[in-house]
Order: sequence, then C-alpha cells, then structure tokens
Amino acid sequence: MQKYPILSFLDKNSYIFAEILALKKMNDLVKSKNPKSNLYIVWGTVRDILLQSQNHSSVIPTIQDCHIPRNDYMTKWCLLKDFDLTWDIVPEDFAKLFAWNITDKLGTVFTKYEWMQIEYTPFRKEWEYNGRKPDKVEFSSDIKHDYIRRDFTVNALYLNLETLEIEDYTNGIEDLKNRIIRTVGDSSERFKEDYLRILRAIRFARQLNFKIEKETLKSLKKNIWHLKKLSQFRLTQELLKGIKYKRYMESLHKLKILEIFFPEVIAMDWCDQKTRHHIHDVLKHSFETLKLSLKLFGEKSKIFHLACFIHDIAKPVQFEHCRVFEVWSEDFMNTKNEFHHAKIGAEILDLRLRDLSFSNHDREYIVNLVKHHHESFIFSESLKNLSKKSNIKHIKHFLSETDKDFVLLRDLIDLSVCDKIGTGTRNKKEVLTWYKELLKVINNIEENE
Repeated sequence: MQKYPILSFLDKNSYIFAEILALKKMNDLVKSKNPKSNLYIVWGTVRDILLQSQNHSSVIPTIQDCHIPRNDYMTKWCLLKDFDLTWDIVPEDFAKLFAWNITDKLGTVFTKYEWMQIEYTPFRKEWEYNGRKPDKVEFSSDIKHDYIRRDFTVNALYLNLETLEIEDYTNGIEDLKNRIIRTVGDSSERFKEDYLRILRAIRFARQLNFKIEKETLKSLKKNIWHLKKLSQFRLTQELLKGIKYKRYMESLHKLKILEIFFPEVIAMDWCDQKTRHHIHDVLKHSFETLKLSLKLFGEKSKIFHLACFIHDIAKPVQFEHCRVFEVWSEDFMNTKNEFHHAKIGAEILDLRLRDLSFSNHDREYIVNLVKHHHESFIFSESLKNLSKKSNIKHIKHFLSETDKDFVLLRDLIDLSVCDKIGTGTRNKKEVLTWYKELLKVINNIEENE
C-alpha cells in the first residue's frame, strides 16, 4: 500500500480542497461519536478529484466578494457535489448522525451534508457472484475486503479524511497517471462477478480518454457473450450512460457489442448509399450524425443523441425491399433516397425499444423523431419556400399529429441539422442558415397559436 498526501496533488487554495476540508469536519463529527473510526472518500470520487485538479483554477472567489450565503457560494463554485464515503461504522450508527434513507441489503446511507449529497457504505465483503451482483454480502472491518471487490484500479483509491492522504492498494495512482483502465486483480474474475463491468470499462475509457490495459481488454473480449445474460434494462441504462462520450458507440461496434442492442447495425455497416447526397455508408453516416449532435447540441438528452444515431436504422431493409421487388425508379437509383425508411424505422424501433426496456416516454420520443425525420418541410432546404403557405401547412399538420408538441418539433429540426451536415455533401454554413430561418417560422407559428 502506498500513501500520497492530497496536497501533493492539490493547491491548498483550490476549489476541491475546500470541499475536502468541509468533509473533514463531517469526519470530526463522526469521530466524536466513534473515536476509533474515520471516514474515507472512495470510488470514482477520488479519481475525479485528481483529474479535475489538473483542469481548474486554484483561486477561489471569497464569499465576501460574491455577496451570497455560504452554502449558495459552495454550490456555485464547488466541483464535486456527490461523494461516496466508507469506513467500518455500521449503517445504523452512521444513520443516527446523518440519516435520510438506508438500503436493506448493502447498508448504504443516503444523506446530505451542507451542499453535498453523500452516500455512505461500510467496508463490505462479497462472494458467490451470479454475474450481476453478489449473493452474499457482509460488513467488514478490513479495508482489504473492500478494495478487492472494486472494479478498476482508478476507482479503488481511498482518501483518508483524518490524515488527508490517498491510500492506494492497487497502483491506481500509477494507472491514473498513465491513463490506463485496469481491473483490480484477475480481469476474468472481475468481469464474471458483474458482466456489466465490460460496458463500464469501455465507458470509462471513452469518458476519461484512457486506454484499456492489454490483459484487461483481452479478458473483456472473451467475456462479451455474457452480456446477453443481463437484463435488457441494465444494458440499456449503461448504454445511455456512455452515449454522450466521444467514440463510445464506435468502440461498442468495433467490439461487436452494439449489435447486441441493435442487430440492424450489421446491415447498416455494409449498406452503400454513396451518391451525390451521401459520401458515407449508412453506419458511417450514423456515427457522423451522432458526433455532430454531441458537438452542436451536447446539452440535449441522451435519448435525443440515440435517436440521431439510429434515425436511418431501416435504410438497409428498404434498400433490400426495393431490390427484391424491382421497384427501383430512376430517381431512386440516382439518389438512393427512399422516403419510406423513416416510417419503417419507426416501426422497427417501436419493437426494438420495447425489448430494450425503454420507458414509454423515451420510446415514443425516439420513434416520433425517426418517423418524422423526412417530413417535407425538413427535406426541402430552399429558403424562399420556408414561409410559403404550403410549407407552413405541412408544419401545422405535423403539430396536429403530435398534440402541438413544439419541443419535439424543435428537436426534430435539430436532428435534421445533424443529419444534413452528416451526409458530407451539404455546406455547413448554408444548413445552419436554413436552420435559423426555419426556427423563426416555427417561433412565429407558436406565437400565433
């Protein structure tokens, strides 16, 4: 075990150190009731403290300068509002000091201290895993039992709130410096304990811009087939956690994991649509559309970005239908632009998203975006036609079908911008000009409703 003073990583005047000192007061309160105990900050919180310390100014504006209450000041300026804590105090004793709620089996205490949300869980020993969670759990006074159950070394760092030292039992600091995702101990064992760690490893690698260590990656690939044993709900939640990170979906595709969620990506990969309207095949275009949605509309919901990725999911089906039934019109041969793929895509996704345990709200939202992404008022890019009665009529018809959902309409326009630029054949400046003018038309319609 190696120890590192936290001030060897942080400036004593930094935002983050101010937050740690506030938690140290919490630790002092715990020790006043349990003298032999002290708290640790654990899990990804320590990792994030070390990573964020490299990217932020060390100067804290004073409360006096801000002229706001202390808690409002810390809420505004603090970098980490959620903390995971641990030690060997049983949940009931901790809850007497800071109770909000205690989970039944894992003994997690959810509480609030000043401006911070806290999750406290005592040291635990776990065994007899089923690929999803441990069948047996008991509290422990031995920190070894706690760190060996962690997933990756960069998540197995312990910041002692008494000594203000980071205790590193797994060389996590070294892996953090080298930007490596490595499992704690035997990789195969860690993945078999919880198969969802396969997706978590990929997500952390994309989120932190790290590389997965060679042996960890080798074991990850061997265990991918176990993902099918997990509930669709857990898989979907993890997919959505990662979708906002750069090249996350490409990583899933490269490892043949993406097809577990959407088998259609296999056909999308070989579906050639390269014409005067597209320079990419369908899957490459989908990745480009997603990349643009994250760049242009990064603040939007995860399900919006997913819709951007899968908006053309039915193009391979429609192309094959046209080939088999020999309905290739001259226009279709020249442009491969088949309007029915939006409707068919919505039908496919309605079933697929049900299977993936999406909520009704999220499913309907994605299905509607895909179903309408080739509406005539979107497909036409002529500025002079935007304010014409015929165009406004099409927009109002869409609104009548969606219960005047202007939020959905604007999201549909946003998706269309990413779709158009993602073709590789449109002028970005011209598309954005069209976008701004169309929004003006929509705003005018809404004001007159």
